Amino acid sequence: MRKCRAWCLIGLCLMLWHAQESPAAAQDNFEVSATVMPGCLVQGGSARGSRWGVLDFGTHSALSSPVVTTALLPSDTIRLQCTKGLTLSMSINQGQHYSDGLRQLQNAGGAAVPYRLYSTSALSNELLPGQAMSLAAPNDGTDLQLPIYGRLQLRPDDPPGRYTDQLIVTLSW
Repeated sequence: MRKCRAWCLIGLCLMLWHAQESPAAAQDNFEVSATVMPGCLVQGGSARGSRWGVLDFGTHSALSSPVVTTALLPSDTIRLQCTKGLTLSMSINQGQHYSDGLRQLQNAGGAAVPYRLYSTSALSNELLPGQAMSLAAPNDGTDLQLPIYGRLQLRPDDPPGRYTDQLIVTLSW
């Protein structure tokens, strides 16, 4: 038994000495990567209740019958930033008071005044409800401005009052 203890002790010492002299090691590699996706970011405002802008036809006499045009005035509290040069698709719904193929502004009494939307200031490309339109984010990194223009034909028999509608703009990429 004493011989075994001595040999076992010597064997243990050799194993410890051998382990310290030539440590075992494993080596391999691993990949590090990231994927950057194009996209847009809406900053400012709140998740609900904020608007990207206002399309205001202004105030006019009840007896006037002019054609009134305006452009979407972007909100000063909301910024729409997109990846430089990103191509987006924009569509606008029919609004709350759509009737007879036309978007309409409506007053509290239910009287309506039809209006049309366009994608150019020349009023040459009508934005029909739900129809997708392609637009590109600026290459210089500035905020994306939605190209929305309105045309309204007033009639002398339109009842006085404040007329409104609410539209939903959908951007996809």
